[in-house]
Amino acid sequence: MWFPLLQVWEHPIGICMLRGAVFGLTRDTGKAHLAKATLESLAYQTKDILKAMEDDSGIQLKHLRVDGGACANNHLMQFQRYIRF
Repeated sequence: MWFPLLQVWEHPIGICMLRGAVFGLTRDTGKAHLAKATLESLAYQTKDILKAMEDDSGIQLKHLRVDGGACANNHLMQFQRYIRF
């Protein structure tokens, strides 16, 4: 699943015209699946931003320090670690 709605971070203009779609749903898909997909999309977006920072600066980041409400979610933090390194 991919959540294009979360792309609003990059393009805040035109928020009223945003549309999103969720693909791959079955009858077995529940709230937990959607929550997991949302968290994982946050991790992938963070990965993309970090990659862009590394490419632009020529410096490889060795550590990622986090704070805020999202870091209270263990799945998100573990998944972020898994896809980052």
